[in-house]
Amino acid sequence: MNSGSSSLGAGPIDENAVHRGKIVLIIFDDTTIPQLYYQKSRDSAAAFVKKHMRPQDLFAVACRGATIKIFQNLTDDRQDVLAAIAQTAAFTTTGNFEMWPSLEVINRSLAPLKGQNRF
Repeated sequence: MNSGSSSLGAGPIDENAVHRGKIVLIIFDDTTIPQLYYQKSRDSAAAFVKKHMRPQDLFAVACRGATIKIFQNLTDDRQDVLAAIAQTAAFTTTGNFEMWPSLEVINRSLAPLKGQNRF
């Protein structure tokens, strides 16, 4: 990993870039929806990626169960993002999990990507 890069795999953003893209982390939280909606959530995410992901954008994919698993680090490759969304359908874990601490870790990992809004 380069100095100043994110633990999610992306290097620092060029602050002077004219057409800097967006950074999106798609997190599936299967602990809060009935299983019959799992595929619909993946289909909706894939449709969003197909419609809104541009070449200058970076997307990542994660799934929440008893842990958060990163299926795709930040990438500008649309096909990799779509493949990761499809892979999340098989992710199942059990147990208790506190989401906010994990999201804080992800947020800190994105800190080197200056100029972006984070949660």
